[in-house]
Amino acid sequence: MDFWKHLKTVNRHRALVRKHCFRLGLYWQGLTHDLSKYSPVEFWPGVKYFQGDHSPN
Repeated sequence: MDFWKHLKTVNRHRALVRKHCFRLGLYWQGLTHDLSKYSPVEFWPGVKYFQGDHSPN
């Protein structure tokens, strides 16, 4: 289980999606993309099965 590395991976993914959505003018989608990844239902299994460089979700 690696809480911090999984959190870093999710944050990095969201930042990249936000960057590209903003370039296209999709501001709301960029801000709200994958917020469910922070919910306990998705986050804790992600921590449990973290694979090192990508989210298992």
